[in-house]
Amino acid sequence: PLPHRAPPPPPPPPHPANDDANVEIDVDALRSMPKDERRALARIAKALLSAEDEETKIELAAELQKRCARAANAAANGTATPNAGREDDDARRRDEDSNATGTSAMARAGARFGDWTASREDAETPRTKKRKTTTSETASGTVPSSTERAARMDRAQRFAREAIQFASDVANAKGRGTPTMQEMKMRDAAAVGTNTALEKTYLRLTEAPSMATVRPPHVLERALELVKSKWVAHKDYEGYAKDQLKSIRQDLTVQHIRDGDLVLQTYQTHARIALECGDLAEYNQCQAVLKVLHAELLERTFGVDHPSPSKKGKKSASKKSSGKKQSSSERDEDTDRFPEGTDDIAEFAAYRLIYAAGAGSKGERSAALLRELRDIPPRLRTHPFLEHAVRVCRALASSNFHRFFALYNTVPRMGAYLMDIIAPSVRTDAVRAVLRAYAPTVPVEFVASALGFSSSASCADALAERHRAVFDGAARDRLDVRATNAAIAANAVRPSVLDRLARF
Repeated sequence: PLPHRAPPPPPPPPHPANDDANVEIDVDALRSMPKDERRALARIAKALLSAEDEETKIELAAELQKRCARAANAAANGTATPNAGREDDDARRRDEDSNATGTSAMARAGARFGDWTASREDAETPRTKKRKTTTSETASGTVPSSTERAARMDRAQRFAREAIQFASDVANAKGRGTPTMQEMKMRDAAAVGTNTALEKTYLRLTEAPSMATVRPPHVLERALELVKSKWVAHKDYEGYAKDQLKSIRQDLTVQHIRDGDLVLQTYQTHARIALECGDLAEYNQCQAVLKVLHAELLERTFGVDHPSPSKKGKKSASKKSSGKKQSSSERDEDTDRFPEGTDDIAEFAAYRLIYAAGAGSKGERSAALLRELRDIPPRLRTHPFLEHAVRVCRALASSNFHRFFALYNTVPRMGAYLMDIIAPSVRTDAVRAVLRAYAPTVPVEFVASALGFSSSASCADALAERHRAVFDGAARDRLDVRATNAAIAANAVRPSVLDRLARF
C-alpha cells in the first residue's frame, strides 16, 4: 500500500488592500506638468511600489497624492507648479533614506512609468533642424545673402542637369537606351540591329547586346567589302583585319544569321586571311562553322538533279593520280563540271584533309583523316581540289617527300600555306633519310630539289642552321654525310633511363 500523504497546507489569506496607498492621478494634469516634476513623481511612484513598510507606503502615497492635486490645480488655473525644485529635493532625500528593496517587476513598472512620461514630453517638444554651414561661413562668421543662395541653387541644378545628360550620353553610346536583341525576340519583333557604322571594334559581350550596338545585314555587307579592300591595300591583320572580321562575325551571331551568302563570304574571307597570316586559332574557328554551312549547302545542291562526273572524267582522274601534273586549263575544265559554289566547298574540304594529315601524332592523324574523308560526299571526291589533297595525304602517309614537294608546286588556291606548316617536319624526316642513304657526300643541288627549296644557297643555309650540316669544301656544293652524322650525334640529347622506360 502507498504511504499516506498529508494534505497540502491551505493558501495564505490575501493581503488586505491598503486604501491609503491608492493614488488617483489626473492624466491631463500629468501632461501639463514640467519635466522635472514628472521625473520627481516617477521616483516617488517607484519608491512607493518597492516599499515594504506600511507607514512608508502611506507617507509616499500621501506625498504623491498631494503633488498630483497641486498639478491639477495648476493646470486648471494655467500657472506653473510652485516650489517644484524644493519638493523635488525633499522627495529625493526621502527616496535615499528609505532602505526598502523592491522586486524586479516593481522596478520595471517604475522604469516604464518614467520612460512613458519622458517620451510624451519629447514628442510634444518641437525640434528645430540645424542648418549646415559651409567652411567659409564658419571662418568669416557671415551668412550668405538671398542672391548668393539663389546663385548656388542655380549652379547645383545646372550641375545636376549636366550629370543627367552625361549619363544619358554614356547609356546611348553603350546601347542601353534601346531594347536588347533578346527583348525584341520576346516581343515577337524583328531582332535586327540599328547601328550604321562600317567599322566597329570587337569586344567580348558581357551583357545582352543592344540593338544600337549591332549592325544590320546590309551594313555588314558594306563593312566586309571595306575590310577586303583595306586588307589588299595595307595587309594589316593584327591591327585591323582580325578585329573587324571578328566584329562582323559577332554581329551575325547575335542576330542568329547562320545562312546566306553574307555568312559564307565572311567566314571564308576570315579563314583565308587567317591561314595566310598563320593564325591557326581563328582559322580553326572559321573552319568549324564552314563545315556545317557547307554540309547544308551540299545537301541543297546535290539534292537537285545535276550532271554527275562521267566515266571518262573518272578515268582521267585516275590517270592524274599516277603523278602526272595537271595544267590550270585542265583544272578549270574539271571544275566546270560541278555546280556553282562547289569550288569553295571543295577548297575548304581539301584544307581540312591536308590539316588532318599533318597535325598531331600518327594515331591522331589517321583518325582525323578518316573522319574528314567520311564527311565528304562521294560526288565531291572527284573534284580536282580534293584529288590533289588526297594525293598529298598519301605522300605524307608513305613518307614520300619527293611526291610531297612535287605536289607543293601544283597545289590549288591557298593550300600552300598549310603545306608550309607541315613542310619543316617533312624536311627533317627527309634529311635523315638522305643521310642514311647516301655516302660519303651528296650534292646540295639534289637535296634542294628533293626538299623543295628554291635554290641551293637557301638549302645550304637551312641545312647548316637546323641540321648541323657539314659541307665538303668552302663552296658548300656537296654535303659531307659522315661529318654531318658525327655533328648530329655529338649534339644529340641522350634520353634518360626514365624516358626509355616511359616508352614502354
